[in-house]
Amino acid sequence: MGTCCGGTKNIQYNYNGKNHLIRSDQAETLDRFSQGANARIQTNKMKIELAKEIADLKKPSFNNDSTETLLS
Repeated sequence: MGTCCGGTKNIQYNYNGKNHLIRSDQAETLDRFSQGANARIQTNKMKIELAKEIADLKKPSFNNDSTETLLS
């Protein structure tokens, strides 16, 4: 018995000097996982950059001549 839609297409890639052969549905799954991993990495980078930006903010200071507060 054969499949109704024909055989699945295989994808060949080279890793560490070895050729590997995987099915196309497995390649799609790996692609989705890699997209999620990239999104998590970018989110963590953004969090670190924003935290550094907040940490580098100058603290408010009062002028000796003024009695007004800097923060409401």
